[in-house]
Amino acid sequence: MDQNEGSGSPVDWSDDEDIASDGSGSGDGEPPVQPVSTVTQLVPVTPPPPPPPALTKPTVTERPAIRMVSPTKPPAIVSPQPTTKLAQRNLPLSLLVLFLVALCTLVSYF
Repeated sequence: MDQNEGSGSPVDWSDDEDIASDGSGSGDGEPPVQPVSTVTQLVPVTPPPPPPPALTKPTVTERPAIRMVSPTKPPAIVSPQPTTKLAQRNLPLSLLVLFLVALCTLVSYF
């Protein structure tokens, strides 16, 4: 079997930089990489919020004037509707129907 470049064979391939040898010289024009001992993360510092203003009681001159508005129409007074003669005649009939419905409901439970 042929060992082509990129075949993944561990025998024919090695990374010179990993084993700390001189290497192929392809990175000679670049500055060497310096290891960073500790990486510090900068946390933004925000100033504390200003204190709330002191509450003072407004004086008479500082208070807004209350405008008195008079209503344009007087309020409507709702009165109960008078009972008609037809409603007076139907009242005993309504009570009789209500009694029969209650009686049928009571009988259906037993």
